[in-house]
Amino acid sequence: MHAEQPRSYEPGPSARFRRWFRKLAANLTVITADSGRPYAPRRVVELARYDVPTPFELEARTMRTARVLQLTS
Repeated sequence: MHAEQPRSYEPGPSARFRRWFRKLAANLTVITADSGRPYAPRRVVELARYDVPTPFELEARTMRTARVLQLTS
């Protein structure tokens, strides 16, 4: 299953996705990614970390660290 939409930008949608991911994690492996957003899941195992170039005009920086995360139940 692949949920391709912002999950960590705002508290409301982030909370809904966290609840859904936690339910899934009880029976499945749930892997997501985070690039340092404020509402990313906390109970995770970091699987990988990458420095990703970003447009300065969009992010106010030229590099952002993205993490690949596995949720724990």
